[in-house]
Amino acid sequence: MDFLNSWFRTGFLHKTGLRRHPRYRQMTWMDSLVFLATLWTLGSTQEPISSTTVVLAGYPAVLSCGYVSDQPPVSVDWYRLEGLDADQERTHLLYHDSGSGTFAFGKYSDRATVVDNANLRLDTVYMSDNGDYECEVPTTEDYDIVLSKVRLQVLDSPDGPRITGYSPPLFAGQTLHLRCESQIVGDVRPTLVWYNGSRELSRVEPSVWQPDTTTAVLNYVLDVSKYDNAKAYRCQALYRGPVGVRERKVTLDIRYAPTTHMTYPLGTQVREGDDVLLRCGVDSNPPATVSWERLEGAMPPNHKLYEEHHLLRIVGITRAFHGTYQCRAENSLGVSTTAVSLDILYPPSIASQVWNKAEALVGENFTRACVADGNPTPSVRWSRDGSEEVYDDPLYFSSINFTDDGSYICRARSSIQDFPDSTAKFRLDVKGPPQIVKQNTIFSATENGSVTLECEVESDPPATRVAWKWESNSIESGTVGRYSVRQKETPTSILSTLTIKSVQASDFRSYQCLAVNLHGEETQVIVLERATAPPPQPIPLVAIVLPVILVFIMVILGLLYYLRKYWQRKLPWTPKYLKNKDMEMRAIEDDYLPPIAQDSASPMPLLPGDDPSNYYQEPDLIRDLEFPRDKLSLERVLGRGNFGQVIKAKAQGVGGADKPMTVAVKTTKDGSSADAKDDLLKELKMMKLIPPHPNVVMLIGYCTKTEPVYVIVEYCALGNLQNFLRKCRSKRDSTYANIQVDERLLTPRDLASFIWQIARGMAHVASLKIVHRDLASRNVLIDKNKVCKISDFGLSRDVYDTDNEEYEQKTQGRLPLRWMAPESLFDHVYSVKSDVWSFGITMWEVLTLACTPYPGLSPPAMMERLRNGFRMSKPVHCNEEVYDIMRKCWEDDPEDRPTFIDLVRLLEDVITKAEDFIKIDEIPAAMYDESNSKKSKQEKC
Repeated sequence: MDFLNSWFRTGFLHKTGLRRHPRYRQMTWMDSLVFLATLWTLGSTQEPISSTTVVLAGYPAVLSCGYVSDQPPVSVDWYRLEGLDADQERTHLLYHDSGSGTFAFGKYSDRATVVDNANLRLDTVYMSDNGDYECEVPTTEDYDIVLSKVRLQVLDSPDGPRITGYSPPLFAGQTLHLRCESQIVGDVRPTLVWYNGSRELSRVEPSVWQPDTTTAVLNYVLDVSKYDNAKAYRCQALYRGPVGVRERKVTLDIRYAPTTHMTYPLGTQVREGDDVLLRCGVDSNPPATVSWERLEGAMPPNHKLYEEHHLLRIVGITRAFHGTYQCRAENSLGVSTTAVSLDILYPPSIASQVWNKAEALVGENFTRACVADGNPTPSVRWSRDGSEEVYDDPLYFSSINFTDDGSYICRARSSIQDFPDSTAKFRLDVKGPPQIVKQNTIFSATENGSVTLECEVESDPPATRVAWKWESNSIESGTVGRYSVRQKETPTSILSTLTIKSVQASDFRSYQCLAVNLHGEETQVIVLERATAPPPQPIPLVAIVLPVILVFIMVILGLLYYLRKYWQRKLPWTPKYLKNKDMEMRAIEDDYLPPIAQDSASPMPLLPGDDPSNYYQEPDLIRDLEFPRDKLSLERVLGRGNFGQVIKAKAQGVGGADKPMTVAVKTTKDGSSADAKDDLLKELKMMKLIPPHPNVVMLIGYCTKTEPVYVIVEYCALGNLQNFLRKCRSKRDSTYANIQVDERLLTPRDLASFIWQIARGMAHVASLKIVHRDLASRNVLIDKNKVCKISDFGLSRDVYDTDNEEYEQKTQGRLPLRWMAPESLFDHVYSVKSDVWSFGITMWEVLTLACTPYPGLSPPAMMERLRNGFRMSKPVHCNEEVYDIMRKCWEDDPEDRPTFIDLVRLLEDVITKAEDFIKIDEIPAAMYDESNSKKSKQEKC
């Protein structure tokens, strides 16, 4: 009987669900029969649903049994309930015994396990698993049980949105209808959104879909252009619950005809013999085939093409290959061309180098032209050999005379300073009738005395006859009675004298001097008069001049002695800056030294109206560019300083042009002191010394006759190089590949070109023997074509009159310490070689995108370390060759530093391999991070 009871409790009752009875463990087999009969009569008792688990088909699911205890259950049974809720049948899925393990049954044997003591885990669920499940856990050894009923809801996983309507190829100008479709999963309705990148284009909410709708649809229509090429449009379906977010994207392939534009890494104005680089920028889809041609004829034989024909390089171009070079890009949809004219600069040369000799007759007009070739067109002037007098071309004489005889030199000079002059020389030989020099024509004599009459003849060709005639007498040479004729010849003249001895009364008459050559004859009448009294004896000249000279010398010596005593009392012999070291130490606490008065010892160029007698440059370098103020239209302020400002303006009639020219106007601010105006005028004087150059800001004109003073220079749209480089720093990454400017990439080749152009501009300035003293990226302007131009000559000095080409500053000024050479910092000496040091610092600025030099060092610390030989280390992302050029600029001995011409040549070699100029992979990620507010001013880049 006990065995039968045990079987009912552990077997039959366990299988038939009688374990739900609260006294299941105390039931005998007879009690069980009564209980089953009762269930049969009254119907099954259903447990309520305790929890619902929703999961996607194909994903795992965990069903909670609701068992809460610190001890694991003795056993766990899980059942699948099938049929109607009122009369569900149970299928045993799993039995778990804490001692012997887990036993799964049927189709669940390979995917059902017990986790967390009593919960059921299905590794993968299917749509057929939808339904109710029941968990049984005995709570005591007497087999009291806990029943828990849970529901599993399996949702069919949608495929995600589907995009239709796009089938490549698509051409620019067409209209595209994009359609996004996504399934509605059960009662879960999605939100559909169209995106372009992160920008939302269109959205539709779940409330739009009707209950009987099975598919959600969102359309988007756009008119495509070439700018949509490679853009990704994506449709996103957002479901509530486990379905989550699904999306699909489509990348457009827009076909369009090519467009081209020309860039000039090394400019369009080049010197003969230089290498030329022209780049053809092409935008097309599909890719275009690129070719080059020269419109005036054949391409140079030494040209090469790179970068799939986008880059044209001409090695050692000659003037024969000037003209227009055209880039042609073609694909299946069209053709685009763009052209650029190359201006080949070459030194002047005179067509006929030497004219040996030219002859002209006295009284005729004479013209001789000097035909000179050169680019830019040279200026041509004439001068007489041995004379400083200058003549315009053509050389012209009206009614030529013997005084015009001589050698003349034609000189052709280029506006480019380092181009040599070309000269040609010829001899002008003036021919004509004899010329009798008009000297004394009246002589006096006494009777019985003697007298000599003189007649000087100049003649080319030489006179064939010189004779004295009176009445019927004619004497050429020799002695006849009391009359004697002598001829004294020189290379250019004949002096003929008639001597009359024992003068008689009949000799007081008129005499004729006759001169004859191949071209004619000339006579002069000379009169002999009777002397009425003995002529007075002249006072010797030396008796008058010598006392005057002695008195003058004594006055000068006295004046010099007085001035020496006066200046000994008034002037110290020690320079002022050596007496005030405290001021110097206070000054280096900032990046600039304190302001001072202008050094009066420095010669400055002159404005119109100044006295040019002390001016050391050649007079034709002083350009008068006074501009009519009423033809200048000011627009807006581009920038302001403490005392000055720069204004964008329009200038009408520049160079005779009809259209107004955009310019920049430098002027003082309202209420500025007289010193501010003087500083502006001094900068203007310096700019007037500098002939135009592509890499130096060009002076266009000035208005100085009335207030305020305007200095008009060319307009550079991209501002100064320092700000330009800092604006180009990427906000998303720290590599040069992401540097953006005007939606175009700023490449390592651009940085190399910037440095090369600055060297060219400074080579031009240095050739004029001008020391800039403030070379830095902030004082380099950049125009819309990314051409760099040296500017801001406010601290410049002219050292043309010195032998060693140095400028010694006698007083301290407000100077840029971080860019100064050691000899300038500690000895106050400036030269072109100190500008070379500043160029090395500027190179470092360009390579680091305008970081502040000597980062992390205060001015006093920087000066102390420079005194001990410190130099900035190599930026990790530039190569050794570039850093070696910087170090050459920072040699301690100025004579060991290269010239700017040397730097131009060194950088020309570097620029051809600019891709190796910067090592992009080695750029420090945080180099340009300006977000760290804890950095000091000196530490920030």
